[in-house]
Amino acid sequence: MRGKMTVLKADGSIEVHEILKHGRFEWLTEAIGGPYQIVPYFETFNGEPCIAFCHEEGKLLGLPTNVLANGLWTLFPNYDFLVGPVVIVQGDKAFMRGM
Repeated sequence: MRGKMTVLKADGSIEVHEILKHGRFEWLTEAIGGPYQIVPYFETFNGEPCIAFCHEEGKLLGLPTNVLANGLWTLFPNYDFLVGPVVIVQGDKAFMRGM
């Protein structure tokens, strides 16, 4: 099982990290900076299936708008917006099945 996470930061920078196991998802909490939630309808990245996560309380905390992530999340541009870091997780079938 192999996976990777792409972190889209609100400042426009991007980090890519390999994920070797799921564990208790500490890696996701650390990358997001707190509690996380799935971004609905953000299901592909670079033409491949994915699951995207954002900070569950990001708007309440006043995190900055993530322009890059919002540009990729095209379904809801008029209804909602993403703030703070957004983590996109992709991997082989076994890895994604475990997500």
